[in-house]
Amino acid sequence: MRCRLAFLATVFQVLAVGAANGEAAGPEGQVVLDTGTYWRYCMAYRTELLRRASGELEPLRSEEGEAVPVLASELPPADWASRAFDDGTWARRKGPVPAHSGEIALVCLRGRFEVKDPAAVGDMKLSLGILGGAVVYLNDREIARTGLPAGKLALDSPALDYPEEAYLTPEGFLYRNLFGDPEKYEERLRSRIRELHDVAVPASALTRGTNVLAVEIHRAPASELLLTKRTVDARREAWRGRNHYWWSRVGFKSLSLTTTSRTDAVVPNVGPPAGPTVWNQPICQRVSVADHGESIESIRPMTLAGPRNSVLAGQVVVGSDTAIRSLKAAGSELERKAGGGAVPSSALDVWYLRPDGPTIDRRRIPVFDTMSPVAPAEIAVHEMGGVATQPIWLAVRVPRDAKPGTYSGKLAISAEGAVPIEVPLVLTVHDWVMPDPEDFASHVGLIQSPESVAVQYGVDLWSDRQWKLMDRSFDLMGQVGSDCVFLYLMRRTHFGNEHGMVRWIRRPAGGFEHDFSIAERYLDLAVKHLGKPEVVGLYLWEAFTQGSRHHPNKGVPITILDPATGELEEGWAPKWGSPEAREFWKPVLDGLREILEKRGLADSMMFGVSTDAQPDEAVIEDLKAVAPGVPWISRGHVRPSELHGVPVGYVCDVWGSPVAPDPSEERCYGWRNPWLRATFPRAGSSTVGAMRPWAPLAMWYVSLEGMSAAGIRGFGSMGADFWDVLAPDDPLRNPYGGGWIHNIIGRYPESAYGQVYMGNSSPYVLGPGPEGALPTVRFEMIRAAAQLTAARTFVEKALLDPDRKARLGPELAERAQKLLDERTRAVLWARKGGWLWFPSSGWQQRDDALYALCAEVASSLGQ
Repeated sequence: MRCRLAFLATVFQVLAVGAANGEAAGPEGQVVLDTGTYWRYCMAYRTELLRRASGELEPLRSEEGEAVPVLASELPPADWASRAFDDGTWARRKGPVPAHSGEIALVCLRGRFEVKDPAAVGDMKLSLGILGGAVVYLNDREIARTGLPAGKLALDSPALDYPEEAYLTPEGFLYRNLFGDPEKYEERLRSRIRELHDVAVPASALTRGTNVLAVEIHRAPASELLLTKRTVDARREAWRGRNHYWWSRVGFKSLSLTTTSRTDAVVPNVGPPAGPTVWNQPICQRVSVADHGESIESIRPMTLAGPRNSVLAGQVVVGSDTAIRSLKAAGSELERKAGGGAVPSSALDVWYLRPDGPTIDRRRIPVFDTMSPVAPAEIAVHEMGGVATQPIWLAVRVPRDAKPGTYSGKLAISAEGAVPIEVPLVLTVHDWVMPDPEDFASHVGLIQSPESVAVQYGVDLWSDRQWKLMDRSFDLMGQVGSDCVFLYLMRRTHFGNEHGMVRWIRRPAGGFEHDFSIAERYLDLAVKHLGKPEVVGLYLWEAFTQGSRHHPNKGVPITILDPATGELEEGWAPKWGSPEAREFWKPVLDGLREILEKRGLADSMMFGVSTDAQPDEAVIEDLKAVAPGVPWISRGHVRPSELHGVPVGYVCDVWGSPVAPDPSEERCYGWRNPWLRATFPRAGSSTVGAMRPWAPLAMWYVSLEGMSAAGIRGFGSMGADFWDVLAPDDPLRNPYGGGWIHNIIGRYPESAYGQVYMGNSSPYVLGPGPEGALPTVRFEMIRAAAQLTAARTFVEKALLDPDRKARLGPELAERAQKLLDERTRAVLWARKGGWLWFPSSGWQQRDDALYALCAEVASSLGQ
């Protein structure tokens, strides 16, 4: 297990040199570039190197002392620092740019500014603060370096070693990343920052027009002190491992480029520019209301690539220092460049993102999340950024019968008082057909909330209006291949339902009849959009139904219907293990089994939901007697394969969730796992991380592929539309508090006992629109992840089948396996690198290569 660095952000804050959001001009003149400039950046990975006391460099071993292979990601091109280099696929962000993983070996930054008159530029000076070592280029000419050896540098050359004081306190202990050490040893820890101060920039390096300042930051080796010394609190160190004290020895901290020239000789790139701007934005990077464009950067073509029957997306952002009014965007027909053919404009969907996402960083800046087909009448200047910002999302639904080849078109954008702009569109269609969503290889365990929809729109539960609104939720869930539907037979579950979907009706002579109409109609709605879901969960058990110290054992709470009046009564099923329990449940489960059998879903029938608190033997025996052969659903920290002899058919676990091994050690295939095992992607899920609403979009983007490479089927226990619908003073609001206090999930206190709270992942991935659910950016990441996993699975199945692999031939088979291994490592590096690496890693080219490979494999197989 390679080392990871947690808590580095805290150290960065303490050691920061310069301001993250721009530095004011001093008496020397105006600031041309600074830390808060938008930088195009690229990172590269390489196995960490350890400097032994003998002076030898060797790859860092795992914490268990095992040898690790030396692995490295692709380095940027040799001409990356030149003015002519196209950095359009690199990520874009303001500084600082930390490297959250010790395995980040290189950080390359490109900043632009305009010079109108090189002869009129006065003294120009550069100041810089970095971790590791850096060389600075202006228009591909070296102007300064620090922390690096003299002479010619390779992109993977290590920086100079750090002195002992950068590792050890005066008492000889390793610095800890928290627990007061960053504050106590602030001055001494500044030895980790390598700086340049007021370096004179040669005027001869400037050119008229666009100038590029490029900063190439190299990682310093890790000292053997990190392995031979200990911290002052060895017990905490033993628990946290290297995360307790390890630090990344590469990173961009601060920069200031100033000039004494006339204000009209140099155009600074600091802060929002005057007037409207439009810029390209990777779909896997969030946009906040404080983001702004650059007057110096031109719009680039929006390039999309994928197979037939897929949905591909791109994004541009419109910004201005004044309000934006009457914004409109429309995609044109995409014409095929050779041989005729076109993708009609009706296959292009334009969406306008709403700033209703979770806030980011300590300044609580809202981000854009929900996607609306209608543009706002006005986008006002936001107080947090001093700019008006509006992301525009374009989705292309590639027809199943589209001819392979390259297509071109445009996205036309206009606004009141602004010059219209046309963004070129380039679409590459590969000759392979994406499976329909219901046939996707990955498991997407989204759960729909009827109660949330009813409260959100102020409609009666199970009214015709509500059914129409829920249809929209299921429609979107089906577009990403969602595989779950729950029919709750009991009331007051963890899902927050006041009543059950099955109603008990008293017979005059005693006993009950049953009204299955709601459950049946709900199931039909799900099947309409999801096809045949893998899981139809009959929700009839929670820990409190057995009794607990938090709740008396009354049995199972059910809903009793008076058909004459339509009134609902709170009733109770017999206690589990009592003589009446089996007789009570048998006609209900027989009726539901018949309903499922008619729809071909008998094999999807499961009981739930077992959590960390599991049903006792009496529950299992009662249900086994009346519904033999029905497996259970489990969600929690535990990973049971059976409950008192009855198999668990579907499990979503947390702490035991696996991580994909490096392909050099082992290759795993989630689609081959006969057990429907998924990760519960909350805190503690190691597979890719906690897929919370504020998690990096890159995490969502690689999620399903990373899960398949880890040998599991996907993720579960995530809400589709559990919106924040309860008022702050609602007595039934979420008792857990925290970020989701207005959510229906777990609103009944008794249902909270023994539960692993579903709101700890994401309660919703859809947003509320005027006529039902709308997609969010996170939802679109799931769509992309499901499509990429489907493509990966297609290739894997060909490689693992001897006959099909032989038809590919050795050259194609070897190339295909190498490409898949590189994709697995990209997920692993993204997971360990703080998610900053992925958007700068050439992910678009990797995806294009995967889809092109699918077409090549399909051709070789004669498909």
